[in-house]
Amino acid sequence: MTITATSSLAVLSAVVSVALMVGRAPERRLAEGRGTPRPRRRSRAWMIGQGVALVGLTGAVVVGLSASLLVVAAAAALGVTAHVILTRRDARIAANRSHDVARACRVLAAQLRIGQVPSVALRSAALDCPPLERPAATQAIGGDVAGALREVGRAPGYDGLRDLAMAWTLAERSGAPIAYLATRVSGSLRTLEANRAAVSAELAAPRASGRLLAALPALGLAMGTVTGGDPLRFLLTSLPGRACVLGGVLLASAGVLWTEHLADRAAR
Repeated sequence: MTITATSSLAVLSAVVSVALMVGRAPERRLAEGRGTPRPRRRSRAWMIGQGVALVGLTGAVVVGLSASLLVVAAAAALGVTAHVILTRRDARIAANRSHDVARACRVLAAQLRIGQVPSVALRSAALDCPPLERPAATQAIGGDVAGALREVGRAPGYDGLRDLAMAWTLAERSGAPIAYLATRVSGSLRTLEANRAAVSAELAAPRASGRLLAALPALGLAMGTVTGGDPLRFLLTSLPGRACVLGGVLLASAGVLWTEHLADRAAR
């Protein structure tokens, strides 16, 4: 294999791996609030695993089997770190959206309770509540408001709008007072938001413990070096040492991913 071919293969592997770890363009648009959500066929952790495997295969071809163990270990550590950072970012976006939806429902319910007709109340609430902008625009052109609420409610964090859509549909079809229904939805979302905040606070300690345990091997290496040993030389220059590095990183990464998975399941 020529140097040019080797370099090209390495660059191609890096580009594909980054693309797998960061995600697809539609998912980025969704995180920014644009576009319609699509169900993910593969989890981010699975894509990171594919990226790590691709990096390992390329490393074995480019730098040899022994050195590729360190390459795979570094790729796994970076991939898991990226996964945790992006997952926490998505959770913050969803939490902010849930807060915005709960506030929008409170504002809409308040407008309805003071006697505003639904069309005027929705238009007034949308001026200060971004989640209601699309339903208000739909109403302005004579469209289906409940359908617009359901459509917006498909995005992560906006699911509370689906409850409001059901209340809106019930009021239109049965003549039930929309002010009462919107108030009930607002109260339900406020309770749900408080519960989610409590659960998130309770899960903060287990998440931090999992990440701390993943960092303990580095502390052990530092202690070994301070006491006069040379663990880094063994781990970085010999095949058994590199295998230990790879095994330790993979086990630590699996522990972090499993802790995050359990915490996410508990939060749901």
